[in-house]
Amino acid sequence: MPSGAPSVRAPVPGTERLAGWLGWGAVLLALLRFARLGDWGLWIDEAHTLHDAVRLFDGRPITYPLGYLAVRAAMALRGGAVDEATLRLAPALFGALSIPVTAWALRPGLGRLAANGAAFLMGASAWHLYWSQNARGYSLALLLVVLGLGLWMRGLTAGRAWLLMAGIAVTALSAFSHPSGALLLPGLVLAPLVLVGLRIEGVPRPPVKVLVGIALVAGVALSNWALRVWARHEFVKPGASWGHLIKTCGWYMGPLTLGAAGWGTLLTLRERRPAPLALAVVGATAGALALLASLQTVVSAQYVFVVFPYLLAAAAWPLARLGSGWRPALWIALLALPGLAESALYMTVRHGDRPRWREAYGWVREARGEDDLVFGAHAPVGEYYLQPGELDLRTHMGLLRLTERTLPQLDLWRRRGRRVWLVVNPEDLMAWTPPARAEFQRLLDEQAVLEVEFGVPYTPRDLRVRVYRLEG
Repeated sequence: MPSGAPSVRAPVPGTERLAGWLGWGAVLLALLRFARLGDWGLWIDEAHTLHDAVRLFDGRPITYPLGYLAVRAAMALRGGAVDEATLRLAPALFGALSIPVTAWALRPGLGRLAANGAAFLMGASAWHLYWSQNARGYSLALLLVVLGLGLWMRGLTAGRAWLLMAGIAVTALSAFSHPSGALLLPGLVLAPLVLVGLRIEGVPRPPVKVLVGIALVAGVALSNWALRVWARHEFVKPGASWGHLIKTCGWYMGPLTLGAAGWGTLLTLRERRPAPLALAVVGATAGALALLASLQTVVSAQYVFVVFPYLLAAAAWPLARLGSGWRPALWIALLALPGLAESALYMTVRHGDRPRWREAYGWVREARGEDDLVFGAHAPVGEYYLQPGELDLRTHMGLLRLTERTLPQLDLWRRRGRRVWLVVNPEDLMAWTPPARAEFQRLLDEQAVLEVEFGVPYTPRDLRVRVYRLEG
């Protein structure tokens, strides 16, 4: 494959210092991922991660095991410890590493200023902070995505087919941490072909036969896995949700960042520069696939978290077009400030943006009598906090699940004279049918006593957890 001219414009004089400051700022923000790791209680998906990581090889099929293996490794390194900080240690490490690796990945195509700017924006993002402190596979998937992007970008700009293929392979590996990584694969194969089709200058001609061959082999090899993942997700989260996808992406990615990315994409289309245009093709293809999937099943913003580096690359691209002086610094400051403010709230009054199940179930554990029953929402979390040391969290011995289907059981036990404790998140009730929700709300209003409420202010969702007592 012949080599070609690099796609990066010469640095704008006077911006080297800003690029350096953004790089160091990104590193410092990356370290924030390790702050207060154990201060937030678990939420339901983290409880599922704990259960599945402990029982990873017990026969239950896990279609994307890498994140669970990382959690097991962290537990082993800490002598088998099971606590919130240990569960989140590996995701925090992956999230922290993904920030400087993003700068490394984008530098060959965008230049040092825009690459460091994208990394700084990632570090400032409260959304990235949240998933970096979450015992799930998203931050590992993101790290593998940006590693793959770095290899792919070097293959694109230096004309090396083996680097293009290595980048695609590493990105494919990310899907085994979370399936959303697979959304990027079609775009990574398609983008170099688009550049050739548009006759973009400054990019080597990609090995068309090799890329098409990769697509065919990968499609056949991953087809069974992809169908199993899709079938399970469609079963667990049925229903079209394209509006939900757009709304959640708008909130978590931020309107300023989305607007900046739109402007950066327009500049890319006008300038026809190879690397930014290729990034735009990959990001747009992945976004379109997610939108199509949302017409059939529930797709939330976290399922396009792997597209975040591509979005930030587009948002940071105008930095190199604003000249020197105060304008690029003001641009990056305006984009970063909302995320930095959100991160400050996340670390303080918003309790890590999680419902305070630990406090609520801990309160019930101390207050309940020996014969009292507990009906609780997010039962796996309740199992973990009501029965310390219990790791079989998908079966519930310490409480009964609070759903509209268990309302008859609640009434049955109450008629038998048993005191009942109810642990409720009001937002969860919105998923109930209107008659069941009205019946339960009437029970709370007329017969239950609200004992305590644990609030989480300044969040778009209602994360309050209420504890009610209901006498027999």
